[in-house]
Amino acid sequence: KIVHATNIADCENELEIDQHHGVSVASIAGAVGNNEYGIAGVCWGCKIMPINIAEGWPIDGDLSSRYPYDDIVNAILLAENQGANIINMSFRSLHYDEAIDNTLNFVTEAGVVCVASSGNDASNTLGYPAKNPNCIAVGNLNRHNERYSTSNYGSGLDILAPGNGTQANYPAELHDPDYHVFSGTSASAPMVSGVIGLLLSKYPNLTPDEVRQIIIGSAVDLTASDGYEDGYDIETGWGRLNAFNALNYDLDAVQRISVKNVEYSSNETIAGVLGFKPSSIDYTYIINSIYEIPIPVNVTDTYTLFEYSPQ
Repeated sequence: KIVHATNIADCENELEIDQHHGVSVASIAGAVGNNEYGIAGVCWGCKIMPINIAEGWPIDGDLSSRYPYDDIVNAILLAENQGANIINMSFRSLHYDEAIDNTLNFVTEAGVVCVASSGNDASNTLGYPAKNPNCIAVGNLNRHNERYSTSNYGSGLDILAPGNGTQANYPAELHDPDYHVFSGTSASAPMVSGVIGLLLSKYPNLTPDEVRQIIIGSAVDLTASDGYEDGYDIETGWGRLNAFNALNYDLDAVQRISVKNVEYSSNETIAGVLGFKPSSIDYTYIINSIYEIPIPVNVTDTYTLFEYSPQ
């Protein structure tokens, strides 16, 4: 179940658990179920590759307060090199970092699906790395089918998943009983990662772009009756995560369009990556191939080539 556990923070080969956060996140994604104990994770059969980058609990949730960005880059590259299919990042930074950005683009190109929590600052701007267009950005949905008040939102938010009052495991040596209530977008992101694990178990050859399209295309839209705009909106993204819909998604509906059929204003190539922005919404797609890009089936906009410059 646990593979290639590594402690980047202390430069050791054996993982030392010094706080509960990573254990709780991992348990939501993949805790073994049907064993009459504790909780059941989303993808019971998924393997967990824990890579610890934290020297301690971040101050105000900001990554740079406790560990260098180089450790994050090394952890992402290590996960890809050791065969990870999904990288779950239940953390957020207040600052953009070019090295992390380039690394996320690299591993996505290599076939790894990146998932990140939007942050818990009640801000209308996503935290980083969720703001990277290659990450599936996940916000927190409460039990009333609403975006939780502290969940960050804004341009680039992809989806909401349950993350308020979620049961999760806790290191037994730190807490009795060894499970507890865990809340925030850190709990929402592994919900999505777990569903992606199920999806890749069923369809192992899906690309990160295809996974993204299925996850957002199978989401349950939170509409005007829920207090939000119909279709995509910056508070709820494409809607609520739905595992059943994702696993039963019609793969024939995973559409791809050729760049030669797309209207564009210029022919910019930025670091080998092309980007297109739909005309009707402020939402970005990064293309990992210059020949084709995936689009949600319910979007029929003209796509304009743009220069990718993170805010």
